[in-house]
Amino acid sequence: MLAPSYLQSIDLARLLSETPHKMLAQIQTPLFLSQLGGIVVSFVLAYWLSKRAHVFAAHWTAASAHKTWGKHLARLVDYIALPLSWLVLLWLGAVAAIAIDVPLHIVGAAIDLVFAWICIRLLSSTVSSNAAAIAISLVA
Repeated sequence: MLAPSYLQSIDLARLLSETPHKMLAQIQTPLFLSQLGGIVVSFVLAYWLSKRAHVFAAHWTAASAHKTWGKHLARLVDYIALPLSWLVLLWLGAVAAIAIDVPLHIVGAAIDLVFAWICIRLLSSTVSSNAAAIAISLVA
C-alpha cells in the first residue's frame, strides 16, 4: 500500500534531525532567556507574596472564628494566593514589555497556563469531596 502523497514529500529524517537544532537555537536567544528569567523572577515574588497572604488569611480566620463565611473566604484566598499573585505579576511584566514593543511568546503561554491553574483551583475548591476535586483537576 502506498503512503499518501503529502507524506512522501516530507523527509521525516531531515525534519527530525533539524528540529532539535532549531529549538536549541531558539532557546539560546536573548529574548527567550529574558522572558524565561522574567517568569522565574515573577514566580519567586509571587511565592513570597503568597506567604504573606497565608499569614493574612491565618489572622483573618482567627478574627472571624465564629463566622463560617470568613473561614471559607480566608481558605480560598490562601488556596489561590500563589497563582493569582503570579498571574498579576506576569500581566504587569507583559504590559511593560508591550509598552517597549517586545514580543511575548513565552510569557503569553505562561499567562495562559497560570490562568488555567487558577480556574482549576477555583473549580476544585467548590466541591467538598477530595476525590471530586482531584477528578476535576485531572479532567481540566
